Amino acid sequence: MIGLSIAHLNVRGLTSKIDEVKYLLFKHDFKIFCTSETFLGSRNSSAFYDITDYRIVRRDRGFNNGGGLLCYLHKSVNFKVVSTIDCHSVECIILKIIPTGSKPFLVSFVYRPPSSPVSWENEFCNVLSQCESISEEVVIMGDFNINLLDQKQKAKWNNRICKPYSLSQLITKATRVVDNCSSLIDHVYSTRPNILIESDIINCSLSDHDIIYTIRKLGVQRAKVREKITFVDYSRFTPENISLVFSDVRWDNLLYHSTSDVMVEKFNQQLLSLVSQLVSVKSRFVKSKELPVWLDKEVQNEIKKRENFKKMESGKIIRSKEILLPTLLKRKRNNLSGNSLKLQNLAIHESFGQY
Repeated sequence: MIGLSIAHLNVRGLTSKIDEVKYLLFKHDFKIFCTSETFLGSRNSSAFYDITDYRIVRRDRGFNNGGGLLCYLHKSVNFKVVSTIDCHSVECIILKIIPTGSKPFLVSFVYRPPSSPVSWENEFCNVLSQCESISEEVVIMGDFNINLLDQKQKAKWNNRICKPYSLSQLITKATRVVDNCSSLIDHVYSTRPNILIESDIINCSLSDHDIIYTIRKLGVQRAKVREKITFVDYSRFTPENISLVFSDVRWDNLLYHSTSDVMVEKFNQQLLSLVSQLVSVKSRFVKSKELPVWLDKEVQNEIKKRENFKKMESGKIIRSKEILLPTLLKRKRNNLSGNSLKLQNLAIHESFGQY
């Protein structure tokens, strides 16, 4: 994606889905990606959730097993965690993004539980006021559990939150479809929507929520972060070339050396010299991505099939099967989760078997 891509997904439990989150980052190349309802606590080590080339910022709820936020930031993103804002009563992560060539701005990820008391809005307004005092530009996204497809809820929310703080809400499509019931509860807000290139949703069957994202303009485009790898090229190591290179060697010359040790040393030198004519060490730049061993093409194709089931459910492409689609989607999701777990266990056993 061109620009700085910022995204959010309510994963409803991160531990069992961490490898598929890696696949999402591989597929969409988000620079900032936050997951909510991670269900993590103090017993869950951040090392388990590491993804190559990304840094982690997390906030666990602490007092029960629900909620929680974990944010992945690509190593090309320059940022600071804002800890001066009092947001004890609001489940959020606030980051100061410092892009090259443009002013710093704030990005905040929020999760509002559906059972939140009325006082939550006052606490959230307090957070917004503090954000305003730090930066003119603020981007806020997350699962607010406020359905903006409901016109009464939308009007109340706009009057209470959006208008007083000059916030524009940029998502217009339903972000959650359950049992033929659509709702827009995942939001993207900005105080400067004109500086955002695009804001939309991405269908995602990993959860019953879809991904929401926005892309912010950058004054100076960063070079793509690539990794230089070194590898041995065996393309010339064929039976024909081996025969050609070894055919003129006078191995009997080795017999004229005084000791067997010298003879073995000279043999090794000559053999390595011949092999070096057939193989070469090369290097090249590659995208720095690391997918789990078990997440092969077959599993990726199953993920695509699951995505199609969710598209059919949300878009009702096959009207004659509308009632069956939610059941089929859940079945496909459960089958894939079960097969993925088996493949992960197999990969672990195979890796241990190498030692």
